[in-house]
Amino acid sequence: MSLRSLASRLIARLGISPQYPVDFTQAFFGDLERHQKFFFGDLSDEVLQLLFEKTASYWRTLASEPEEIYWSVITRPEFKKMLSDEDKLRFLMTGQHDVKLLRRVCTQLGVELASCNSYLEYGCGVGRTVFNLPPSIREIHCVDFSHAHLEEAKTNLRSRSSTSVYHYHLIDQFKDIKNLPGGHSFIHSLIVLQHNTPPIIEATISVLLSLLAPKGVAVLHVPIARGRYSFDPKVYLHSTSAGQDLEMHILPKANLYDLALREKCSLVYSFCGGGCGGDIYSEYIVFQKS
Repeated sequence: MSLRSLASRLIARLGISPQYPVDFTQAFFGDLERHQKFFFGDLSDEVLQLLFEKTASYWRTLASEPEEIYWSVITRPEFKKMLSDEDKLRFLMTGQHDVKLLRRVCTQLGVELASCNSYLEYGCGVGRTVFNLPPSIREIHCVDFSHAHLEEAKTNLRSRSSTSVYHYHLIDQFKDIKNLPGGHSFIHSLIVLQHNTPPIIEATISVLLSLLAPKGVAVLHVPIARGRYSFDPKVYLHSTSAGQDLEMHILPKANLYDLALREKCSLVYSFCGGGCGGDIYSEYIVFQKS
């Protein structure tokens, strides 16, 4: 029996989400060597800014239109329109699942999400996850690089009964991420990093881990493998089609271990939870600061 057949049987036995077709085994077994680690050298701040700008352009234009702003977060047909207040509430409540997942992670680590002093959501979008957080969290920092999404999050969170103090941070230029406040008990990012190029994913995670308080926890959703995927910053920057649509990129797990070591964190564990679909395999990566 071939390795791919064995993998397919294992996938079926484990009942992995149907959004991962059997072909995603190519991401592990066909391109495993390619995805062991990405090396980009020391890219300058100027190059990182150009990469960031090119990807951000879609989110600041088409994805910010009233008919697309909710659909850009969850790409379901029913959300690709102007939503009524009732539709918006239904959309926001989908974040309950994500908060339950965060609670389970906290339970396994022996910490309590509800008693978190400072929580940061990177790529908060329209506030879907933040809307469902325990109201007892003292401070919540909402971060996004789309002005329209951040303003929509503000509007949505005004209707939420909570004692939390909200802070909003717009990442206008990539260097702005280094100015985010630190000392957070919990940092979360879901279905966001995948829309950035690998060097930006790596640099972003490095900064986020540096913002954790001692014993702080970060749960980051990261795409780590994709069949036949490669990335060259020069080719991307010279491409006329790049940055024109909702893009999907990856960062291999080997890079994540290096980042954890560099930022004095432990990569505690990871698990598959969906979120990308197609031929991309992603995991929730759980880090904890020393």
